[in-house]
Amino acid sequence: MRILMVCLVVMLVATPSANAGKIKDRIIEKIRFERFTKTSHLSTSGMNLWAEIDNSSCHRVTIHEAEIDITIKGRTVATITLRDKVVLPRRSTTEVLLPLRFT
Repeated sequence: MRILMVCLVVMLVATPSANAGKIKDRIIEKIRFERFTKTSHLSTSGMNLWAEIDNSSCHRVTIHEAEIDITIKGRTVATITLRDKVVLPRRSTTEVLLPLRFT
């Protein structure tokens, strides 16, 4: 499960947007996952996952949507979706809530 969550955080930080380009690439390079801090409401339908993320860029980053498919031998067995937006304040290391839905 921990490996899946690391993959999700990487996907959240690296999700392309309409503003993709050199500036976005420089911002992404300055965002770093530090560690998971806690979980709550773990069930078959989702969970709340808190992660410590360092955003050393001078831009506040807002992630509005993200989704990752978990596949085994080419067959999708689960999808993890972000239920609400995630905001990474500029120039800070912050504990952020990742509200996740499992389908």
